[in-house]
Amino acid sequence: MNETTPIADALAAAAAASPYDEMVTGGGQIRFHWQAIMGALRTLPPGALAERMERARRQYDENGVTYNVFADAAGAARPWQFDLIPLPIPADEWEEIEVALAKRATLLDRVLADLYGPQNLLKERLLPPALVHANPGFLRPCHGIVPANGAPFVHFYAADLARGEDGKWRVCADRVNAPSGAGYALENRNVLMRTLPELFQAGHVRRLGPFFELWQSALAALAPRHRENPRIVLLTPGPYSETYFEHVYLARQLGLTLAEGADLTVREGKCYLKTLGGLQQVDVILRRMDADYCDPVELRAESAIGVAGLLDAVRAGNVTVANALGAGAVETPAIMPFLPGLARRLLDDDLDMPSIETWWLGQSAVFADVAKRIEDYVIRPAFAGDPEPATVGATLDARRRAALVERIAERPWRYVAQARLRRSSMPVWTPTGLQPRTTMVRAFLVRHEGGYVPMPGGMTRVGNDEDGVDISMQRGGASKDTWVVVREPQTTVVGLRASAGREPLRRSSGELQSRVADNLFWLGRYAERLDDTARLMRACLMRAPAGDVSAREVAEFQALMRMLAARGAVERRAGGLPDSRAMMEALATACGPDQGISHLFQAIQRIAPTVRDRLSADMWKVVNDLLRDARLRLEGRPGDVDWLFEGVDHVISVCAAFHGMASENMTRGSGWRFLDLGRRIERASYATAMVRDVLAAAGAQGGEAWLRLMLELADSSITYRTRYMAAIQLAPVVDLVVCDETNPRSIGYQLQTVAHHLDALPQRASRPLSLPEQKVARGVLSAIELFDVERLSSLVDREATAALDGLMVSTAARLADLSEAITRAYFSHVTTVRSIGYETMASPDGAV
Repeated sequence: MNETTPIADALAAAAAASPYDEMVTGGGQIRFHWQAIMGALRTLPPGALAERMERARRQYDENGVTYNVFADAAGAARPWQFDLIPLPIPADEWEEIEVALAKRATLLDRVLADLYGPQNLLKERLLPPALVHANPGFLRPCHGIVPANGAPFVHFYAADLARGEDGKWRVCADRVNAPSGAGYALENRNVLMRTLPELFQAGHVRRLGPFFELWQSALAALAPRHRENPRIVLLTPGPYSETYFEHVYLARQLGLTLAEGADLTVREGKCYLKTLGGLQQVDVILRRMDADYCDPVELRAESAIGVAGLLDAVRAGNVTVANALGAGAVETPAIMPFLPGLARRLLDDDLDMPSIETWWLGQSAVFADVAKRIEDYVIRPAFAGDPEPATVGATLDARRRAALVERIAERPWRYVAQARLRRSSMPVWTPTGLQPRTTMVRAFLVRHEGGYVPMPGGMTRVGNDEDGVDISMQRGGASKDTWVVVREPQTTVVGLRASAGREPLRRSSGELQSRVADNLFWLGRYAERLDDTARLMRACLMRAPAGDVSAREVAEFQALMRMLAARGAVERRAGGLPDSRAMMEALATACGPDQGISHLFQAIQRIAPTVRDRLSADMWKVVNDLLRDARLRLEGRPGDVDWLFEGVDHVISVCAAFHGMASENMTRGSGWRFLDLGRRIERASYATAMVRDVLAAAGAQGGEAWLRLMLELADSSITYRTRYMAAIQLAPVVDLVVCDETNPRSIGYQLQTVAHHLDALPQRASRPLSLPEQKVARGVLSAIELFDVERLSSLVDREATAALDGLMVSTAARLADLSEAITRAYFSHVTTVRSIGYETMASPDGAV
């Protein structure tokens, strides 16, 4: 296959590594459903798999696919770990898995309905009361709440499956609180199709896309009202969530609004989304936040990411939360030994797939038996949120085993014992060849029309060693695509909801959250500030003292350094250093980590993820390029002037690409307007400061050189040369840089664009007159338009330049006032008004 370990050696290693290998039989023969995959891999030229792995890594990197582990020093934005070789499962075997998991999901849903309802299972002693009441996942305030509109407690279910040495599948964990992984599974499939299309040409694999279409339809059916066009949001903890990428990905895939707790509010028992058009009632919340964090009023008081009063809105039946608040009560291994009896009681049937053998140690007889043979078990916490790791009894000496038993005896209800399952293995690619790794599959099901429909595939995870107790992405595991292999191509038909009415056409939307508008505004500002700073640095580097330089170039270089120092791009003291060479040393080291310009990268890196769902995939690639490649080029070699020059050029190019993508790819809605508003206000602020700085540097010297510098910094040199053939003069330069509303770099153009955006933003019927931010914008624009440019004769005319300087001072102050007025007008909510179709809310003065 390539220069690494031959396939024959890999097969022998796999056959010997595990009691059950997914790819080969005990006799070393490739299983039938693997033959097409291995046949396709054999056709690849030497080194191809390594090249394809690198290509996949780049795609994940460009798409910003991460799994964040913030407790790890290297965890933030940790790249997604992926292996190219998929796990194929025959269709007939997968059908058995589907049936078994659908029955299990139904059982858990009915258990929850009883626990939060009549609690007959506790009365009949089918579940120990201590197991339920000691479980932090059982939320007492949710008792008595029935999901609105007959919605299930478990809308979306995931199960972690492992195959034992007998070849049979077992459930190792139930995921019902806020199951993750479905979005990663779809992204794995998409990347594999682009990276190794040969594999898909060799076999027939069921598609994943129809499952997400069905999920979208199932969510809409949960709405207690407005069922033809319900408002559905995906509730996320925000960018610091481990799986934030998936939250953004699913929101896009399912057509949902991505919302943080701060984006929602509850008024009079109804949940609303804060938007620029007012507060709009929410019908369904797809919850990707732990339930106890969702409401700081009735659940976890210290939660800063929840929605105050959400439980009250759920109790009133005005919003459906999926999965239901409190569903985590059954996400505990402690319930596993009781599930067979619960199935006979609630389903009048037996489960089709067993759980991994588990014993809850809250029962004294069970604990006494386990304590005698602690070395035979894996001991792990019984309830979610307990940070204590699993302990393998066989790895402990006698003293440590005794200490473990003593620790369990203090609070035995907090622990379970499980049999140590020897999981099946499958091959993973490594630089030294195919190597066997233990395997676990996460399968996903969604409730639809009274039953559970599975995803025809899933997310396979492999350990980072040959035999780990737990397999997880947090501990460095890798993921794989999971195939359901059929013998013939299949056409999947998804039964979507039929709409009884006709949707009115819309060309705008007021559903942009205030928080998102704020973040887009500042993303625009920081991206423009980075661009402006990079242009200043480039101008400075072009005049860097090297060899024979004129006194004028030295003066310009020193003036530019003072400008950079005033903007914080270099140390403040750099602007006052005694000579140019000392200034150059300060500039060369200004781009190291935690230096001046790095703070702008950090600001963009902090804000960009919060608006990722508003940026196209191509636009996000540009952001990634800016934050990774461009930043690395700039910061990679502090002190290297040539490297710095190349890095600054690349930053300018990527910033131009970002602004171009925004111009071409974003619809002209409120999101684009706020992004561009930030950009225009920042550019105008930069231009006013630049004009003042050049005037101050020119002083009594005058001369064309300073006017040329002003044109260069305003990126308007070519325009000036095409308009004016004579020598450079002050009045035409100022007209072009300050007043000309046809020049996209002029202050006048920025202010005219700002005024246009403000006129187009959502407004209140109660405020028909000009809003404060509009008045400020029009006032400063009028001052620019009315300025008598022709009175400017030369830089040595102190009266004329003083008037220009005064205009720049007043413009800078009013730009700051404008930014503050926009913040006050669009980033808060207070009281209620009504609009056609949905209730909305706004403050008396129109703030939202």
